[in-house]
Order: sequence, then C-alpha cells, then structure tokens
Amino acid sequence: MEAVALAAPSAAGWAGIAALVLLGVLVGWQGRSFLEDTSGLALSARAWVQPALWLVALAAVGVGAGLVLHYAQTVEHGKAYWAQGVAAGILLFTSVLMFTAGRRRTVATEDITWTDKGPSVRVYKGQPVSKSVYDQLTDKDANCKTVRRAKETLKYKEGNDERTVPKGSEVPVGADLDEANEAKVETSYIATKFFRYKPEVEQTIKAGEVLAAKDALRPEAGEKTVSTRGLSFSALFIGKDGRWSTSKLQALVWTYAVLFGLLSLYLASASLGVKLEPKVGDTVKTVAFDALPLPDEYYLLLGGPFAIAILAKAFTASKVANGEVTKSEATGTSGVADGVKEVVSDDEGRTDLVDTQYFLFSLLAVGYFFASFVPELSRGFPEVPEVLVGLSSASGLAYITKKGIERSVASVSSVIPETVLPGQHVEVWGSNLVGSGQQPPQVQIDGLEVASVEVLDDGPKDTDHLRVLVPAGASGEAKLVVLPPGGKPTEAVTLSVQSLEVTAVEPTPVSVRAGAALVITGKGFAEETAANTVTLGSMALVVASASPTKLSATLNDTHYPQGDVPLNVSAHGQSDVKSVKVTALEITEVRPSSVPRKADQTLTVLGFGFHRPGLTARLGAKLLSVESATESQLVCRLLGDAIEEYGDGASDLEVSADPEYSARAKVTVVKG
Repeated sequence: MEAVALAAPSAAGWAGIAALVLLGVLVGWQGRSFLEDTSGLALSARAWVQPALWLVALAAVGVGAGLVLHYAQTVEHGKAYWAQGVAAGILLFTSVLMFTAGRRRTVATEDITWTDKGPSVRVYKGQPVSKSVYDQLTDKDANCKTVRRAKETLKYKEGNDERTVPKGSEVPVGADLDEANEAKVETSYIATKFFRYKPEVEQTIKAGEVLAAKDALRPEAGEKTVSTRGLSFSALFIGKDGRWSTSKLQALVWTYAVLFGLLSLYLASASLGVKLEPKVGDTVKTVAFDALPLPDEYYLLLGGPFAIAILAKAFTASKVANGEVTKSEATGTSGVADGVKEVVSDDEGRTDLVDTQYFLFSLLAVGYFFASFVPELSRGFPEVPEVLVGLSSASGLAYITKKGIERSVASVSSVIPETVLPGQHVEVWGSNLVGSGQQPPQVQIDGLEVASVEVLDDGPKDTDHLRVLVPAGASGEAKLVVLPPGGKPTEAVTLSVQSLEVTAVEPTPVSVRAGAALVITGKGFAEETAANTVTLGSMALVVASASPTKLSATLNDTHYPQGDVPLNVSAHGQSDVKSVKVTALEITEVRPSSVPRKADQTLTVLGFGFHRPGLTARLGAKLLSVESATESQLVCRLLGDAIEEYGDGASDLEVSADPEYSARAKVTVVKG
C-alpha cells in the first residue's frame, strides 16, 4: 500500500504555525525577564503568575493552531500537523520550565557597601549608651537622658553672676556656654529604661565575591554586579566561561531535532492513528511506531556532536589545568545575537573559520531534516544526503582537531620602562593576559599584588596591553608576574625598582620664613601629592606639587631650627634624609654701613626674621634701642656717646632672637 504524502499547509495552516512559533519566542522572553528580576528565586506567589500564564497561553495557542490545521485540510493532514504542533509545544514547555527554574549567579565587579540592621541588642536601665547607638534610636528622649559633665573646671556667665562648674560635675541644663567652654564639656547618654534596638551594621561585598539573591536586588548593587548563568536551560549550550559553546550547541540542536521527530511520530501514530509508511529499501510499507527504522546517518549526526563536545571539554579542561589555555570566569552574554557571534568566534572574540564552518554545515543539515520531515511525517525520519553528513562530520573533525592542538599560554613580551620607581606606572605587553570581555588579570611585583591594573585596547590584534602601578613596597630587582583569569602565571620578568633618593634642595641655605618654597629633586617620589611627606627637623612642610623626580614644598611656620638640619622625604614606605643649611635670622644689608662718632645714628637693618619675639640688637657690647621691627626690616637707635667708646674701624652688629637665632654684620665707625 502506497503512503499518502501530506500536502503542504494552507495559508490558515501557516498562520497557525507562525502563531505557535511566536508564542514560543514570547514565552522564552518572559522566562528570561522573570529570571533576571527574581534571580531564580520565588520571592512571592505573584512572581510565578506571569510565567504560568504564558505557559497556559502556549498550550491554548497550540490547541488552536492544531484545530486550524485540522479543519483547513484533510483530516489525515490535520492529524499530522496537530501532532507536530503538540510535540513542539511540549518541547517549548519543558525548555521554558527549565529556563525559569534555574538560578543566576551575581558577582560583584567592585566593592559594594551598604548599611543593614543587625540582630536585636538589649539595653538595661542605667546602662551607658554610645553616641552611635543614641543616633540610631528613633525615640531618643523616651529611652535615654543626656548628661553633660565638665572635663575641667569651667566658668560661665548667668545674667550678671559668674557660675563655676568643677571638673567632673554635671553642667546645668540650659547653661549658656561659649565655644571655649563647650570644648571643655563631655556629653554622655544613659538609658532611662530597658529597651531593645537593632544596630546598624555595615556590610561589604568585595569585588569578585558572589552576592546572595536578596543582596543582588539592593539599590547599592546597581551597576556594580554582573549576572552569570547558572544551572538552567541555558547551561545546555553555554560553557563555564559564560560564552555560547560551539560544540554544545550542535549537540543540543540535534537532540531537539530528534526529540521533535520522535514525539511527532509517536503522537501521530499512537494517539491520532496516522499510518507510518517509511521507505525500507526499495519498498514502502506500513509499520508501527516501535518498528520504525532510523537511518544510520542519524547515529553519526546525533552521536558525533556529543563526542565532539565531550572531547572539546576534556581538551580544554586539561589545557587549562596545564596552563596551556586560559579561560576567564563567566560573565554572561547579553542576547541571542551576541551568542551567535560567540559560536562562530574564538575565546578572544575573533571570528574563527573552523568554528564558522562547523556551525554552518551543521545548521544546513538540520535545516534539511526539518524541511523534509515536517511535510512528510508519515515517511518517518528522512534520509539526509551523504554530502551533508560528510560536510558536517568533516567540519566537526576539523573543529575537535583545532581544540586538540590550540595553545594560549600567557606570556609577557615586554615591560616599559624596565627601570621604575614605586608609584610609577609601567606598560606590560604580552599575549593571553586578559580574560574574555576584557577581564583584567592579577599582577604581582616583588611578591606584592598590584592594586591598579588597567586593560588598554590599543595594541595589535593578538597582543594584550596592560598599565600597571608599581606598589609601594617594591624595591631592587623585582619580579613581575601576570596571573590571567583561569590560567597559570606567566614567567617572571625582572624590573629594576629604584629606591627613594633626595639629590638636591634649592634654595640653599633655606630661609625660614612663612610661605618660603623649596624645590626637592631626586627619584622615587609619589605622583600623588598627598602620598609624600617632607619634614625639616621635626617640623612638617606642606607639599604643594609632586612628580616621581621633583617635589615642591613650602614652610608653613617660622619656628624651624637653624644650622645644619636634616630634611626627611618619605613616600611609598621609603625615605631618604639630606642635611641642609637653614637660616632663621639673616642680615643682608645695614643702612648706613658706616656711622660717625659723637653723633646719634639710626640704623636700618634689612634681611628677614626680625619679627621674632625677644629681638635684640648690639653693636659690640652696647645694646641698641629697637624702635621698630618687621619680618624683613629692623630699625634701631645708636646714641653718639656710645659710639665714642669705639675706635675707628669695623665693629660687629649682632641681631638675635631667642637663644638659637642670631645674625651678624659689620658696621664701620669713622671720625665725625
């Protein structure tokens, strides 16, 4: 008996099929949205309502599509298409159920901090309460009283009367204290009754740590996290690195194709009575479902992709363990378009000829299967032409061969510059240093982990470029090692890390005056101004600007020591000391420089440091009368009878302030 071929669907039939496919897409999308919103956890009953409704709608449209096909064509044809519609619905239903039931893994891309309520704490009547706890209480006055005590004896005005509060005594409520007295008061809080409160606790998730589902929904997380796919339907075709797997996708597609065929044939024959009349040899005969033959090429089309996927996984796992291949942590794919790009590209995101060939030839074979099977269901599984089977198998063999021989060992080709200073950036060039999605590696210098690693996308196609900050503790001949994501560390590269050194200080001598600027040259200084510390003796200077080889610092006081004083510069845990000459009091000129005998004389002394307390001026052993003094000018009076005591010639004019500051100049006494 000859088989009756099924006719192609009518316009109404195609409309039903299109509606079914559209519903499948919508269900998948809704499942995706649900998964992203709830992180795979049923936070409430309402969270499951939307996907459940979509699944019910899918079943309803599947029934409707089958009815349209049933009444649009012959009864026999309608049964066949009805069976295929139900089979597609079952596969979509189970796939969406797997997708929505899976969890997502949310990882912090940077440190996330928020304040949460901790466990309840008991506070008893009379117990002291800290300021931080007091500020957290919602009903402060009902639970605590405020006590203000004098840390030292203080006096304040109350009207016309002066009040005294001894040290340790309680300050009266309403006492009008000025700012100086307020600084002498200590405030404490005492519980007036028993109460409970939940303290605020600061929670921190470090970069790279996994967030709990409830924490992933916090507003503080924001854009500081990335969601990766977990154990759900997508795990069937996505690898551990978060990319669509070329080999897993081929195996999944052929699995669904064969499942669709088996379900359709079973429903059509066992439930709807459609006769299965496959061609066996040169004859066509009617057979039961359990006697339906499966062409030999399907064992290769289905088993081949599975064997390739298993071998690819084994090769990759072995190479990752041996450091021959680097794989980054899963970061997730944004959508189908990006996923297809990953299928036809390598781990670095470059389009790969072998991957593309394997995917397209497999897609062509699957397309031939559906195009032949759908309108000819009663014929069973169609025979796939040898040319398609051969091309699909050959491309799969090429794919697994590539997986077996590929190597992506991380290596550093150059570091610029090779002589560096702590706190300075170096440029690192190499291959396979960066994970997928430009995920930066870890870098160690002299055994210290580098805090700042920046990935620069400006190098050649197959070269990675990093900008690395040399850590503070590195010194001498330091080893630089890069640890790529998921791979083994690179061979060490030697850097010469110079120590901090001060080579010159200008001007010399250093004049002690407020705002005076020093320029310190050397090497190993920090690029950040605040990371440098400069002291002159025991007094600190203000660092105004900084570079690795030059600092600009100013004196913020005038009470620096005088003489040979150590200048200490510190940065990145290193320091260097240089002795500099410091003058705190200096005479540059005396007007007039010669004075006549037997006449009163006013001397104007120019220089700096004359504003210091306790300033005196002497000519020889005679004390001069200081009439006025500023930082840069001193005016003093010299009486004529005192000058008579000096013979003709030069005498010392000495100006001094405090025991350690003094300056001298020569004044010539001539005949009047």
